[in-house]
Amino acid sequence: MKNLVVKTVGGCMRPLISDGNIVFIRKKNNYRIGDIVLYEINSEKFLHRITKVLPNKRYVVCDDTATTLPVEIGFENIIGFYPNIFNGLFGYFYHIVIRTIFLIKKIAFFSEKFPAKQIKTFKAV
Repeated sequence: MKNLVVKTVGGCMRPLISDGNIVFIRKKNNYRIGDIVLYEINSEKFLHRITKVLPNKRYVVCDDTATTLPVEIGFENIIGFYPNIFNGLFGYFYHIVIRTIFLIKKIAFFSEKFPAKQIKTFKAV
């Protein structure tokens, strides 16, 4: 497999990649931090960003929207990567900024939805 065209499902890589986008996937021999990779685990395919490169061609991948927990994968799991300007070190910094924004939005949403309960205080007599 040299090149692959994929239609995305889900939005965990938004705003860069949204549900229903068409992305081109290319194979390469070495992947680096910040690359967006298509990988397969248990016959399911995912498109996430490499956030850490480990020894022995192992990688930690994660989405940009703080929806999923980081997952460790091997080179053998990677089908290819999505070549774009938001790869490499620039892509990693983009990931940190976007993930932080989404985390703040989630915290704000839950604090509005489930406000903290009032705590009553009593004076000791």
